[in-house]
Amino acid sequence: MQRLVLVASVFVFAVLLIKPDSQACGNKILVGGHGVRYRLMRAKNAASVLVFNNSSLGADSRIKDSKLYSALKTAGYNFSIATDLNQFEASLTSNKYDLVIADESDLADLRQAVQAAPSNPRLIPILTAKKPSEDDYIRYIDQAFASKHK
Repeated sequence: MQRLVLVASVFVFAVLLIKPDSQACGNKILVGGHGVRYRLMRAKNAASVLVFNNSSLGADSRIKDSKLYSALKTAGYNFSIATDLNQFEASLTSNKYDLVIADESDLADLRQAVQAAPSNPRLIPILTAKKPSEDDYIRYIDQAFASKHK
């Protein structure tokens, strides 16, 4: 009987000793209640972005797409929104921005103000070819930011 108790004790001790090591090398997704949020994409570089959301644009403009703003927020970008030209110019002179995002139809009107800005931001048009996802917006802005710093 003592031998059975001794064998059982050694077995329990070995299991307790090995258990922490076995948890350290396994896939944490399998642990109940824990998981990975696959949709969470973080920006490679946290840029400061000014979005020119012209109030005269139609509702079909990509600059009005709520996915753009949720993508900027999810990715961790610091962003501000300007709705008219006066607010846009005031924001450019008072704050430092890395990127300015605008609709293609507004680029010509904004180019001079962006070039005169002290922070020398890069002006990029918003995607228009297809209905982009949040991930598409993040990749597009990351690429623009990376090309600005080359």
